[in-house]
Amino acid sequence: MRKILQFVLQTKTLKHIIVNLAGTYANIFFVALFALVIVRILNPADYGVLSVLFGLSYVLANLLDLGVTASIYSYLPAVYQDKIKLRRFVKAHFVYQSLVSFSVVFILIAFFEVFDSLIFKTGVSYLEVVLIGISIVFFVWQGFLLNLFLSVKQTVFVNLALNISNIVKAVLLFVLIFAKKATIANIILVLGVIGPLVVFLIVLWYKKNAVLNSLRQRFEKKQLNLSYILSFFIATQIFTLASRIDLFAVSYYLPKEVVGFYGLAQKVGLTVLASVTSITQILSPQFSKVKSRDEFISLAKRSFFYLLIPAFLYLLVFLTPDFVYELVFTSRYAPAFDLIRFFALSYIFFPLANMPFLTIVYTFRRPKFLVFVNLLYLVLVFIGCWLLIPRYGAWGALYTLFFANLSGFVILAFYVWKKIFVERFFEAG
Repeated sequence: MRKILQFVLQTKTLKHIIVNLAGTYANIFFVALFALVIVRILNPADYGVLSVLFGLSYVLANLLDLGVTASIYSYLPAVYQDKIKLRRFVKAHFVYQSLVSFSVVFILIAFFEVFDSLIFKTGVSYLEVVLIGISIVFFVWQGFLLNLFLSVKQTVFVNLALNISNIVKAVLLFVLIFAKKATIANIILVLGVIGPLVVFLIVLWYKKNAVLNSLRQRFEKKQLNLSYILSFFIATQIFTLASRIDLFAVSYYLPKEVVGFYGLAQKVGLTVLASVTSITQILSPQFSKVKSRDEFISLAKRSFFYLLIPAFLYLLVFLTPDFVYELVFTSRYAPAFDLIRFFALSYIFFPLANMPFLTIVYTFRRPKFLVFVNLLYLVLVFIGCWLLIPRYGAWGALYTLFFANLSGFVILAFYVWKKIFVERFFEAG
């Protein structure tokens, strides 16, 4: 154990991971706080409308990542010391993401009345639609800026900026409540517009010259590896769909009460998943700079131990006794407690699969292989849920997820092993 601790602690990586984990869960705390407060100040109908609008905003902001985040972690650390290349890289990706985002938001605002009458049924005003449109662009820009800083290990700054923004949003939200101005439009203004704006102002204050110099650079299309970017984007969207199919299938086959219990289990499991993202955000730039097999083996060993943290959290969720769950969720949700435990168990291999995942995306730069793996994952989840849920109920979805996650881990690990030790990727390079 002493040797393991010395091995893991010998770099600064663990400090960055701890900071990022703390910042991530602080952000989750604020998200939960906002939800708790808003659900108490709005009537159910208004809360439903707000949920639809913010759900739309978050989904589109995620889609409009467009693979840019992967490109940042893969290529930016290599050009960080060359300021001209760095600024042209930033300018090209910012312009690409912004132009696509503006186009999508323009279409959304122009045709929202049609979409609303056919799909959403919210009946919101034009002002609220415009505010949601602005929030989508602002969330995209916020993610872009924060990932830039994370890719060059500015972990403390990123988490301070994000949580200072959360504090400002919390204060303004309570001001709205006391002033009796907590309308849907004002809540969107605070959470979706002012919040990201605070992050922008902090970045501008901290890196004013870097921001202005990047914007002054000429746009170079060659800075965009569109094959890489779009392949990664497609792969992530397939996985996002696959990771939600189980809930859709449970909702289709089973009573709504069971859907509620399963939905709670999924919520707990995916909250733990945030810790995986926090760790991979720190590790991604390191995988992009690996140049030899020895470097890879050293980094792979450290990464394995870091990714044991979320795997251990899933094990902790599995071992948590009933009285803790009852204290948090009340006895009304007692049927969900075992589902929570076994949902966590079904994802226990997922954190470890991120080590070969990072290798494929950032060291090999082969996101097209991920498209294949995630398509297979999607097919496994779909077929498994279709066959097993009618027979085993919600447990059928859990059996499916366990098998799909284990299969994904084995395939990714085998591909990396084959590439490194059979095809000798580094020697060939």
